[in-house]
Amino acid sequence: MSRISAALKNIVARKSYIAYELVHLDIDGGVYITNAQNPIVSGGNTYLPFGGFLGFSHIEETAEFQVSKLTLTLTGIPMFDQDGDSFIAQFLQHTYIDKQVKIYRVFVDKSDIVLDDPVLIFHGYMDRPSIDDDPQGSTTVGVEISNHWVDFNRIAGRHTNNDEQRVLYPTDGIFKASHETNKDIKWAPAE
Repeated sequence: MSRISAALKNIVARKSYIAYELVHLDIDGGVYITNAQNPIVSGGNTYLPFGGFLGFSHIEETAEFQVSKLTLTLTGIPMFDQDGDSFIAQFLQHTYIDKQVKIYRVFVDKSDIVLDDPVLIFHGYMDRPSIDDDPQGSTTVGVEISNHWVDFNRIAGRHTNNDEQRVLYPTDGIFKASHETNKDIKWAPAE
């Protein structure tokens, strides 16, 4: 079954078309952004325009079952918003790890009206957020995204107890006394 509709095949056959990427981040009920210059409405959602400030690394599609990764970036973000609040502080207050990301390619006419359903080009999970703060006034926020194969080799149901550790590492006794305490261990804060 083809992922490309007949309408999309006709659009591409024209050899002159406009394509943008639509990014859905599953944070706080959904964040919708696009690299278009104007808002794009698709699937009942309005994707906010970030133009050239939104970018991501090369997306490679293969027939093999392997972990594919890309980095999504927003560049040129001012250090503070209009109220004087730090964008970095706002960025850090969210939980990003393992949140879903979907990247679609959409084809539009000259008025940015969507011509056909967007095509899903990448589906993954946020893994590694990063902030590059430039003292001259702008910030780049990035996040590494891995496809759904990232957990393929993870062993489900693994416990941190002595018996299960010995199955995998017979001479390792690191959890030998783990059953002797029931109180939470308080780690010192990072310095």
